[in-house]
Amino acid sequence: MIYTILIPLMMGILAGYAGGSLPFSSMLDKKGDLDKNGRDIGGVMPINLSNLPELLMGLIVILALVPVFGWYSILAGCWFYAWFQSGTWLMLPWWKEGVRDPERGGKIRPVSEWVAKKFGYEFDSEGHAWIFAAIRGFLITMPFGCLGLITSPLSREVGSHFQNHAIAECLEGFTFGLCLVLFLILI
Repeated sequence: MIYTILIPLMMGILAGYAGGSLPFSSMLDKKGDLDKNGRDIGGVMPINLSNLPELLMGLIVILALVPVFGWYSILAGCWFYAWFQSGTWLMLPWWKEGVRDPERGGKIRPVSEWVAKKFGYEFDSEGHAWIFAAIRGFLITMPFGCLGLITSPLSREVGSHFQNHAIAECLEGFTFGLCLVLFLILI
C-alpha cells in the first residue's frame, strides 16, 4: 500500500530532474559542452547521465505493472520512456508566446499542429501548447489508462500560474504516478 504514496512522489521528483528544473539537475549533463564546431566534448560528469531520470521512471512503470501484465510490462515501460522523451520544448515556457522555434522538429509536432489548426490555434500559442501536452500525456499514459490526456495539460497550467517550470514538471510526473497507481487500484 505504500506504493500509492511512493510512486507519485518518485515520479514527480524524477520528472523535475528529467526536465532540468530541480537543484543539481545540471549534473546530469543534458547536452554537455560543445566545441566551436558543435561537437560534444563532455561536461560535468565523466558519462552522460541525461536519460537516467526517464529510465528510472520507465523502470518504476515496469516494476509496478509486472503483477498485472507480467513480461509485457517491459513493453509498457519502454513505451512510457519513449514518449516521455518526446520533448517538452513546445510547452516551454507555457505562459509566453514568441519563444518556440518554428524550425525545430519533434515526434508529436505534426499531429499537434494538425489538431491545433483544426481548433484555430497558431503554432506559438498557449492553445497549441495545451494540445501538445494533451497528446503527449495521452501517449505517455496509454499503457495504464490514458489519463495523461487530462493531467498533463492541467499540470502545466498550474505551473504556469506560478510561472515556475519546476512546479509544472514535478506536478506532471506526480500526476503520471497517480494515473499509474489509480490504474493498479482499479485493475
